[in-house]
Amino acid sequence: MGAYNDTTNDYVLFDTGTQSPVPPASGETFNLGGRDRCIFTVGAGTYKLPNGIPLGVSAMVYCSGVSATIQNQAAGTVATLTQGEVGVFIARTASDWGAIVFPESGAIGISVASDIPIEDLSAYTASTDVNAALEDNYIYGQFLNAKFSTSSTTTSVTAGAGALTGARHVYWQNTADGALSLTPRTATLMYGDLGDAAYVGMSYMLTIVNRGDNTITLQAASGVTYTGEQTIATLATRTYVVTFTSATAATVVAVNKGTIET
Repeated sequence: MGAYNDTTNDYVLFDTGTQSPVPPASGETFNLGGRDRCIFTVGAGTYKLPNGIPLGVSAMVYCSGVSATIQNQAAGTVATLTQGEVGVFIARTASDWGAIVFPESGAIGISVASDIPIEDLSAYTASTDVNAALEDNYIYGQFLNAKFSTSSTTTSVTAGAGALTGARHVYWQNTADGALSLTPRTATLMYGDLGDAAYVGMSYMLTIVNRGDNTITLQAASGVTYTGEQTIATLATRTYVVTFTSATAATVVAVNKGTIET
């Protein structure tokens, strides 16, 4: 390899063939001969990349046959080349190689020796899942910082999906006069409302705002355990910390009370 940016010497190396060692026979291992980059032309068959090669060393392989399978020493397939394709293989560890496959024409495909975990996005469609996520106040599984909703229903309210969940701090306001019973969804349903944002141990703040002329009383719900006051007086607020102790259980702990200035 020539000096940095010494294109003349670099081209000479390739022109004289010093970077093109003898390719292996099918079933055998590429011999780089101590070079930091090599070019091989192989026919149909199976070929192995060597172990113990320093990080960044590369081997370029051109497939002149119908198909060539390039493996690591553990017989794991790194890439499969079809006729006319070129694979560039780069050493990543002492026994692991990455690969970029250049087709005979068209776009470039990329493969690696080990799987890279990437979320399967095939199920997401713009008309359904994304819109539903936005409606539930989540973007890619992340909470909003705050959320506010209001209700003018009298006497009794059973919270709907996402009414008491959906942000790091949720505000729910009552504007109806008269005593009001507020029943949350079950812990299981509230956990499910959070979708991918939910996890056991997560918590958020819930503030109930009462602008009516009578008391709001939080009612029992399956899986929901209250600690502290369950009532919110007229022109008052009460803040709770909601924690999911499992996917089917939540604690609602009263932590603060405020007065509404009118």
